[in-house]
Amino acid sequence: MNRSLILGLSILVGCVWGCSSDNETSVLGNNRTIEVPDTYSFTSQFADASPDTNNVAYTGQTHRHLLTQGLKNEIALLVDRIDANATKDDALASLTFYYLFDEAGLDKNIDISVDGVLLQESYRDLSGDKPKNLQEKVAGNDATGQYKDWNAGGQLVGWDDPNTDRYRDGRITPDNLIAYWLNQIADAAVKAKAGETALDPEGNPVPVEKYFVTAEGHDLQQLVQKFIDGSVAFSQAADDYLDDDTDDKGLLSDNSQGSDDAPYSTLERAWDEAFGYFGAARDSDIYSLEAIAGKSDSEKPYRDSNSDGRIDLSAEYHLGHSINAAKRDIGSSEPKTTFKEDAFRAFRRGRAIINQAAGRDLSDQEMTLLKEERDKALANWEKAIAATAVHYINDVIADLNALGTDDYSFTDAAKHWSELKGFSLALQFNPHSPVLAKLAELHTLIGMQLVTEASEVASYTQKLLAARDILKEAYAFSQSNVEGW
Repeated sequence: MNRSLILGLSILVGCVWGCSSDNETSVLGNNRTIEVPDTYSFTSQFADASPDTNNVAYTGQTHRHLLTQGLKNEIALLVDRIDANATKDDALASLTFYYLFDEAGLDKNIDISVDGVLLQESYRDLSGDKPKNLQEKVAGNDATGQYKDWNAGGQLVGWDDPNTDRYRDGRITPDNLIAYWLNQIADAAVKAKAGETALDPEGNPVPVEKYFVTAEGHDLQQLVQKFIDGSVAFSQAADDYLDDDTDDKGLLSDNSQGSDDAPYSTLERAWDEAFGYFGAARDSDIYSLEAIAGKSDSEKPYRDSNSDGRIDLSAEYHLGHSINAAKRDIGSSEPKTTFKEDAFRAFRRGRAIINQAAGRDLSDQEMTLLKEERDKALANWEKAIAATAVHYINDVIADLNALGTDDYSFTDAAKHWSELKGFSLALQFNPHSPVLAKLAELHTLIGMQLVTEASEVASYTQKLLAARDILKEAYAFSQSNVEGW
C-alpha cells in the first residue's frame, strides 16, 4: 500500500496538508512521522492485538444508511405493497419498520442490488444480534453532548407548520416531524390505493406513483430521506463523534486502551463512526466522481476491492452524503471544488493521528492537528450539503420559469423544492456551521411550500436568489458555481 508521510516542521515550511497525496506533510515535531494510508485502513496498535488486526469499525452507521435507503424505497412502493383493505396503521407499520427497526427485522434482506454477491445479504449479516434503528439517533434522542435540546420544542429552525396539534404532542422536534411526515405518507398511500390522490394547484390529480406529493408541493419521500440524512448522519458526526465540548465524548474520548476489549480505542471508534456516516468507500480516492455519483456507464459506486468475490457494504460501497459531494464536484466550474476528496483525505489523516497515538492520550500538538482535520472534514461535508441546496434553488427557479408551458411538471418542481428544503434543514445540525446566524432568514426566504401562483413567481424567484446569496457568502462559493450547480 502506498502511504503518505507527515514530517516535522523543521523539514518543511510551506505545505500543511495542502500537498498532493504523494507527499502530504504537516507538523508533528520531534522528527516523528505518521504514515497516512491512501485508503481508510488501519490496524490495531494495542499490544494484545495481532499486528494485522483491522481496527476500523462502523457497521452501525452503514446499517442506518441502509435503513434510510430502505425507507425511501418503501415509500416509493407502498401503494403497490399494501392490499386493498389496508388501514393507515397497516401502511404506517411498513414505514416504521425502518425507522423503529428492531430484532424482528434482522433477517430481512437488505434492499440493495449489486453486480455480484453481497457480503451482507441481511441486516443480521451487518449488525449481528444488535439491531440499529434511526429513531434512537435522530437529533434530540441521543441527547448527551448535543448543542441544543432538540426535544424541548421550538429549537428546530425552518419548519413552523402552525397546525402543531397534528404533531404527536404539540412539539415540533426532529423525531416528531419525521413521525408527522410518515403519518401523512401512510394516510396518502391508503387513499391512493382507493383511487384518491392529492390535487395539484391546477386541480389535476397527482399521479398515483407520486401519491406522496401533497397539494402544497411537499414531496414527502424527499423530505423524509433528506431530513434523516441531516438529523441522523450529519448531526451525529458533527455534534457528537467529532465534537469536543463534552468529557468522554467525541474527540475527548479515551485513546489509552481498547474499548470493551475491542482492538480500537473509544476515540478511534468515534472517528470511525463519523466517517461511516459520511458514507465513502474506504478506497474512495480510486473511484471517479462519475462512478460515485452513479453517472458512469462503465463504473459502479462500489467494487470488490479486496478480491474476495463479495461487496462489503461497510467498506466497498458509497452511501449518503459522500455521493452528493461527488455530484457537486462534478457540477462545479471555476474553481473546481473537491468536497468529496478533501473530506475523505481529512478523515484519513485524522484517523492516522489517532492511530499513531493509540495507547495514550494525544499530546496538545496532536490534538491541535486532529481538530484541524476534523474542521476540514466537516467543512467540506457541509459545503457539499450547502452546494446541493444551491443546486436545488437553481432547479426550482428553472421549474418556475417553465410554469404555464408543456415543460412544467408540478411533481418535478415539488421534488426539487423538497430536496432544497431537506438539505437546508440539515445545516443546523453542525454547532459550528458558518450559516447558523443566517439560517432563520434562509428558511424564511425558502418558505414552507412550493410557490405556484403565477403572480407570485417573480417575487419568489427573488427570494430564492437571496437565499442563494446567503449560502454563497456563508461558504465562500464562487459566483460561477452558484449559478452553475
